[in-house]
Amino acid sequence: MTTTAANSDRTAQQNFASASELKTTSAANQDAESPQPQKQVKHDSLVQECPPLLCQPVAPASLQTGLANPREKALLAKRPQGISPTDTSQQNLEPNVYITTGGTRIKAMSNQDYAPRTTTRRVMPHDKAVHAYLEKFDTGDADNVENMNHHLMKQHILAYAANPLSAPVIERLGINDIRDLSPRQAMLLCAQITQDNNIYNDDAVERVNGPQSAYTSEARSAQTHMDNIPLQKFFRKNENGVCRNYAEMVQGIFIVLKAMQRPATSQLVNTYVKLPESHNHMWNAFYTIEPSGHIAVSQVDATWNDPSSERHGETDGSDFTFGDNRVRDYFRQKHLLEGTGNRPLERFENMLDRGIDILLVKFAADGEIDCSEIEKAGGWAILNEEIGRLPAPTQVEAYAMLSPMAQTILNVWRTTHGLPKIRTEHPQHN
Repeated sequence: MTTTAANSDRTAQQNFASASELKTTSAANQDAESPQPQKQVKHDSLVQECPPLLCQPVAPASLQTGLANPREKALLAKRPQGISPTDTSQQNLEPNVYITTGGTRIKAMSNQDYAPRTTTRRVMPHDKAVHAYLEKFDTGDADNVENMNHHLMKQHILAYAANPLSAPVIERLGINDIRDLSPRQAMLLCAQITQDNNIYNDDAVERVNGPQSAYTSEARSAQTHMDNIPLQKFFRKNENGVCRNYAEMVQGIFIVLKAMQRPATSQLVNTYVKLPESHNHMWNAFYTIEPSGHIAVSQVDATWNDPSSERHGETDGSDFTFGDNRVRDYFRQKHLLEGTGNRPLERFENMLDRGIDILLVKFAADGEIDCSEIEKAGGWAILNEEIGRLPAPTQVEAYAMLSPMAQTILNVWRTTHGLPKIRTEHPQHN
C-alpha cells in the first residue's frame, strides 16, 4: 500500500443549503497514529537538483481536444502552464502514444493487443534514460521479492503449470511450453498465478473507525507480517496479501519465468515489469522494447481482477490499460517520469491532476480538489456527471482526488437527488 488517499465515508450533518459556506478541511491522508507501517518511498524519486530535460510527456489526443474545447463549465479552469493547443511537437501521433525527447516512442496497448515484436538479442531504446529505468529493479513497498527463494518459486510455477486445474488457463492463454512464452502470455500468466494463490486479506485493512481512521493493531501486525515474508510463502493457503503484495507477486513470478525461458528462443529478453502506483493502489506495467528501439506497454491489475474466491483460473478479465481507465495510465507515465528523472515533471503532474476526464480544475494547495474549485468549475452536478462517466475502479481514484469536505458535500448532493453514495473504498483497493 502506498500513501493513503482521502477516501472519506463520513455522513454529512450539515445542511446542503449552506454547503457553499463550508470551508475545506485539511486532508486526512496521514493518520496521527501512523495507520500502517510507514516505509520510505522506494520508487525512483526525484532529487532537488534534477538532471537536464530528458523526456517530454505528451497529452493524448483526447486530452488535447478536451483542453482546447472544454465541455461547458466543467473544463473552464486555466490551462496548465506549458500545455498549449498550438504545440506541434507531438502532432500526428497515434492515440495512446508519446515520444520521449530521447526519441523513444512508447505506445500503451490493451492486454488483448499487447503483441510486441520480439527478438532474442538485447535491444537498447533510443532514450538511454528509459532503458536505465526499465533495467532498474522496482523495490516496491514490501520485501516479498527481495526475500524470495528463486528455486522454490520455480518449483511452484512448474507445479502450477502441471496442475490439471490450470489446464483451462494454459489453453486460454495459448501456451504450448512454459519455457517459450510471448510477453502477453507471460504477463497474463503471472497475474493469473497470483490471483489463484491469493484471497484478498481484508483483515489487513481493518480500521478502528471508518475509512479515514487508523488501522487496528491486528491489521498493522498482519501488514508487517505479509510485507516481510518471502514470496514463495504466498503459495500457502493461509498466506494472503493486499495490492502491494499482489503486485510484487506478479513481479517476482515474471523474474523467475524470464530466467526459465530458453536462451536461444526467449521472447522475454527485452520485457520488463514495473510497479506504478496511485494514491492508494499498486499494480503492474509490462514494457517490451521492440527491435526498432521503441516500446510497447500494457498493464495488469491482479488485485482488481481477482474474484477473491478459491475458484482456480477465474478472473473478471478487466483491462486497465487506457481509454476510460486512463487514470491508471497517467499514474504509470508519472512513475516513468519519476524513474527517469525527466523534467518538467510539474507540467506532467498538472496534466495528471487536471486532464483525466474527471474534472479539469486546479488542485488546492494540499493536492486535492476542494469545494471552491468544484463550484468554480460548474458545481456538484458537473462533478457528479464527470465521475459518473467512469467505470467503478476508476471512480475510486476520482473520488480520492476530492478533499474530505468535498467528498462529504458530494454525498449530500447525491442523497438529496436520490442517488447512492459514491463508493469510497473498494475492498480490494489497498
